[in-house]
Amino acid sequence: MRNFLFFVSLSAAAVAATGCRRGAHKDLQGVGFELPGAAHVARGAIVTTPPGHEEAFLALVAGNAPVWTNACLPEPGGQAPLFGFATDDKGSLQKLVPEVGETPRERCLAARAIASTATALPGRTQVKVQLSLK
Repeated sequence: MRNFLFFVSLSAAAVAATGCRRGAHKDLQGVGFELPGAAHVARGAIVTTPPGHEEAFLALVAGNAPVWTNACLPEPGGQAPLFGFATDDKGSLQKLVPEVGETPRERCLAARAIASTATALPGRTQVKVQLSLK
């Protein structure tokens, strides 16, 4: 039990040190991030299945969200797009089935995400992302 509490405390310190916070987005509860310098994205949240892989996807999503959003902004959609993607057994990005996202903007964001270059991602993971646009 002590090891578990130590691990939880250590994990919480790591999340606080990277500027992430759980529950940053009111609709999607997960690991949150803020992008104050981005033109169109204020913040976002990531949830993974299985849980606990959010941190592994944080750099990919937070680092690319402004580019993905800029490319998908002309598509119809709301101010809080929700989209998803997955990784296969080897950690390669692929389409999430069933697909998350109902609007053309959400589908565009998902397509941009799976077209991204990423290395060392956990395999067999489903990722849901929600962004809050400015």
